[in-house]
Amino acid sequence: MTTLDLLRAVARHGVVGGDTGPVSVAPEQVATLLVEATAHKLVGLLDQAVADGVVRCDEESAVRVGDRAVEVAAWSVQLERHLLVVHDLFDDAGLPHRFVKGATVAHRFYSHPGLRMSVDVDALVEPAELDRAVALLVEAGHTRQQRDPYPGFSRRYAKSVSLRSAAGIEVDLHRVIPDGPFGLRASPDVVWTRPAGAVAVGGREVPALDPVAAFVQACVNAVASYDMVSLASLRDVVEVAAAVAGVVPELRSLAAAMGVEACLAEAVAHAVVELGWDAPASVAEIARWPISAREREWLDSYRLRPSDARRALLGMHAVPGLSGKVAYLVSVAALSTGRPARRRAREGHPPRRSGRHPR
Repeated sequence: MTTLDLLRAVARHGVVGGDTGPVSVAPEQVATLLVEATAHKLVGLLDQAVADGVVRCDEESAVRVGDRAVEVAAWSVQLERHLLVVHDLFDDAGLPHRFVKGATVAHRFYSHPGLRMSVDVDALVEPAELDRAVALLVEAGHTRQQRDPYPGFSRRYAKSVSLRSAAGIEVDLHRVIPDGPFGLRASPDVVWTRPAGAVAVGGREVPALDPVAAFVQACVNAVASYDMVSLASLRDVVEVAAAVAGVVPELRSLAAAMGVEACLAEAVAHAVVELGWDAPASVAEIARWPISAREREWLDSYRLRPSDARRALLGMHAVPGLSGKVAYLVSVAALSTGRPARRRAREGHPPRRSGRHPR
């Protein structure tokens, strides 16, 4: 059995319809399995699967898995402490924000937060507030990981801006939820018209996406990213779905307003296939929502990792309005030649990597 097959078995553990019986891991496979489980954010689930006998291994291997799970849990606690630091910083400044992914999913939608591994702190801010949010974190000792190639680029075109604390914790400030073409098309404003959800972290309540928006985010994250899409992202789709199975019309309304209905259809279909998920009937219907030819091309692009030129062309089709497309293309040309963009195009240019600056 390959490492990926083992990871699929781990990701399926506890999924309705997904469990396929125990699998065995040889001692010589454990090191690679732990590396890949970390990459797929499945260490907590792997530890649980070993404890439940779904993943069978010798005692020494089980101890190695458990030790790695403890390390991951300790890091998650550090991330949650830093999340509270970011919250206090923004709250004191009166800056609206909502935490996404990570702890907000683990604590609300999983049976135990240790099953959902986190790697950084993710916060959604309004585009108009992005520069101020970055400045607040920089003033508090964070280092921005990418420069803005042009003034105003991030608040118009980037998916997110990454900063790093002195302790090495990454904070991703998201302007919009989707990556790439869907991120360029999607309106970030509609999320802010919805009441915020709340999640308890470290004994305190912090703002998060409401469950409907959280499901949209989980689906988008699972299929619309030029970064590696982890199996844990598909597991998020399954876990959050339980909270929204009765409000699918509201889901569709929000997805349509954001221009990401195709992402939800793709994510649910993938979760059913990859995790063997017996989805609730109302949620399973999402997989049958229509996907246009252009949307199919966009979805395939995340998997195929196209060249920068191809991404630029896909992005041009996604940017709304003729003037927006012109500004986008002028910025593409300026980047490719290394010359500064014209004044009229200084508000943005296409992302090189998943709507985010290259790391």
